[in-house]
Amino acid sequence: MIIKEFLSLCRVVSVGHVRQTKFGERCEVIVDVMKTTYPAFEKAHRIKVIAWKDKAKQAATFHNNQVYVFFFTNHKRDVDWLNNPIQAITALKIFKATKREIDMYYINSQGQYDPFSKLIV
Repeated sequence: MIIKEFLSLCRVVSVGHVRQTKFGERCEVIVDVMKTTYPAFEKAHRIKVIAWKDKAKQAATFHNNQVYVFFFTNHKRDVDWLNNPIQAITALKIFKATKREIDMYYINSQGQYDPFSKLIV
């Protein structure tokens, strides 16, 4: 069975503290979706990224307005810190995006700059 991985290019809005749970360390980050390969997030503005264990330590060092690439397989409905409904993902991989990567994701399949569509095809 092949599990499809999706990616989202996101700007950090808010970072929570690392918390200890019975499953290990956990850190929640609220991000703005800039570009994504996941069709369900085409209309989403903000999502919650949940990072576990070693990724939680990495997520705790994020600063606001930094741009990261998050890889994930699925999403769920959750609530943010103010109990507003929000989509949530569990991060499988986290990378800081370079300027070149950001520019690359903003170019569509015809080779044109496309800042208006969030979906990467």
